[in-house]
Amino acid sequence: MSRSLFMGRGFAKLVAPKASRRLVIPVTKLPNVKQEERKVWQQAAGGWLALQLEEHYKDRRPVWGPPRDVQKGWKPSSLGKACDRELVAEVLGYQERIPPKLRRIFDMGIDIEKRWLERFTKFGILLAAGTKVKRELEPRIIGKLDAKVRHPYETGRVILVEIKSINRDGFRQLPPVVMDPEENVRNLMKGSGYVGARVRQYMFQHQVYMVEDQVPEGLLLFDCKDNSEYADYAVSVDPELVAEQYARLILLTGYWSRAVVPPCSHSGLKEGICGYKAAEEVPVAELHRLSEAVI
Repeated sequence: MSRSLFMGRGFAKLVAPKASRRLVIPVTKLPNVKQEERKVWQQAAGGWLALQLEEHYKDRRPVWGPPRDVQKGWKPSSLGKACDRELVAEVLGYQERIPPKLRRIFDMGIDIEKRWLERFTKFGILLAAGTKVKRELEPRIIGKLDAKVRHPYETGRVILVEIKSINRDGFRQLPPVVMDPEENVRNLMKGSGYVGARVRQYMFQHQVYMVEDQVPEGLLLFDCKDNSEYADYAVSVDPELVAEQYARLILLTGYWSRAVVPPCSHSGLKEGICGYKAAEEVPVAELHRLSEAVI
């Protein structure tokens, strides 16, 4: 028998009848799963990796978790939320469901932060990372700053760094970086749309850390996750900006301590937690009684 018989068309004729030459991929029999899980499987087209990612990053938290102790205080990362109701509902246990893809994006943000901390360490300028920041006076504040670094060229100069990941579209909407820290603060605070709202939230968070850690100089660092471009905004502390937020939090602490959410304060479409009696104060116990489909 010649070698060409196994290398050419003749081999196929030997191993299979003409009518059954088409390659057939066996389909794994699905276990007894819920309809929505079956749909996920079908969308994955039988791909095990997509299914594993979907399962791993699925948000299984209940809509309402345990409330935060009012004595623990507010998290700076939550400051700057436009809506008073959303801010109070969060500390009272409301947990908005996070899609799996967004949870994976959060993982990327964590990786980017780690990479910058490694760079600061190699530069020999990292003084601290993940340091707890706590305010005992009203409004109580507790959080962790990203990094504290020393200026590499000026002795005694300390800078608080806040690191944020951002996609290409958001990066393009950032204002230009200028040399004046006060102008950077003004420009970052006046953005519009979703990106502008997120940037203001980051700025409030950063400003609180600078006030409470008594470091007047900061660096708000945006890293574009799509192409590794970055924008580093030198910013100065603005006590008036922080004082405005603190006055708001003192007022909202009253709702928190009474387990009541305030009226919705953001403009536009009222949905989610704001889709129910948006103009009224609502006891959180009343929201608990609603089905997840309502809120």
